[in-house]
Amino acid sequence: MLTAFLRRLDAYVRLSDDDRQALSDLPTRQRVYEPAMVIAREDERLEKVFWIEEGWACRYRRLRNGERQIVNFILPGEFFDLQGLVSTRSDHTVSALSQVKLFEARAEDFTEAAGERPAIFNALLWASVVEEAILREHIVQLGRQPAVTRIAFLILELYRRQLLTTGTHDHELDFPVSHAVIADALGLSRVHVSRSLKTLRDKGCIALAERHIKILHLEELETIAEYEDRYLHIQPVAAQTSGAILPR
Repeated sequence: MLTAFLRRLDAYVRLSDDDRQALSDLPTRQRVYEPAMVIAREDERLEKVFWIEEGWACRYRRLRNGERQIVNFILPGEFFDLQGLVSTRSDHTVSALSQVKLFEARAEDFTEAAGERPAIFNALLWASVVEEAILREHIVQLGRQPAVTRIAFLILELYRRQLLTTGTHDHELDFPVSHAVIADALGLSRVHVSRSLKTLRDKGCIALAERHIKILHLEELETIAEYEDRYLHIQPVAAQTSGAILPR
């Protein structure tokens, strides 16, 4: 039932069978959201945590002029929202980009499981460190990089994150987002998005299809993006029975 979620946590800390069972035994509720449906609303008090098993969602802030800034995408296997663990009000909105199947659990149940099983706590800590690193990279991209570099970087990052869950090195990325969504994420116009994707396609780096990207020339795409994946901290460690593991 929690296949994608458990695979993602395993990418950070190797969970034992008992850890997996403890997560599988959590009282959960499964929900399905259609594209554009709101999963968690800004200023809403969060008392639950969520993880996606299928589909894509995004976090965003809505501006006074009606525009939005997407601050991150949420992929299958990824966990949100840690704010629910401290029962505070959300400072952003989460909505579905495609049909999303997710599970929700009460924050207190999740906190209890993490408190009893240090490996679960360590995996969540590691996931939090990675999310902060992703946001830092996002700031750098928005502030300093040209459009084609931003888009190349985004494609590679999402591919690497997908790989953490699927483990499939096929250079194919599920990509259920429109040019408008990419523009909202990267601070670009739709025209810039269209031109930049065409540039990457013309260079032979990618092939585009509906809801799908094929990476044809990984090394060239990495060069254009100036991409290194150190910030994702892809270095899984063995589970511990006590104490916290901090990324090195």
